Formats: sequence, structure tokens, C-alpha cells
Amino acid sequence: SSEVSDIKVQGSKNFQTLLFKIKNTGNVHLDGSGTVVLMDKAEKLVDKFEVKIPFLFPGQTRSVSASLTEKVPPGSYHALMSVVGVNGGSTFVKEFPVLVSK
Repeated sequence: SSEVSDIKVQGSKNFQTLLFKIKNTGNVHLDGSGTVVLMDKAEKLVDKFEVKIPFLFPGQTRSVSASLTEKVPPGSYHALMSVVGVNGGSTFVKEFPVLVSK
């Protein structure tokens, strides 16, 4: 399992990057790649983009960044991250809130 914290969206006029920290709270290492689906309050798809989770030992925390494919307007969103471990490792899904400010 994992914990997601320090979630923020940074960007310029033309692109945005989702930044967050992920902590491995499980008892096996964590790594892999997958997708993040960003939805609004009505559960409507706002954006879908790729994410890469670096190798994390149990108890370790690392920073992650992912480029959004669409310019997302300010507001509160709901993210669903699905990651498949490398070499056929386990899959995990994590939900977390995302606030996009001006």
C-alpha cells in the first residue's frame, strides 16, 4: 500500500505538471508505471496522463511528477492512479484529491 501527500499542480501558460510525494507503506518494494485519471466533482473525465513511480523500499518516500496532457482550469478534482509494477509485479490503485489553483 502507499500514501500520497504534498499534492500540487504547477504550470505555465501552456502546460501543467502534477507533483506529489508517495510513501511505500507496504512490506514489499514498489515501482512501475501507469496512468492517472483526473475527474471533476461530477465524475467527468478531465484528463488522463502517464505516471512513473520510482523504486521505493518499504517505508521510503519519493517525489513524483507527471505532465498533464490538457490545460486544467482552477478547481477541485479527484485523481485515480493505477500503476502496474515492473516485471509483472503487483498492480495498485490509489485515489487522492487534486486542487488546481490559479
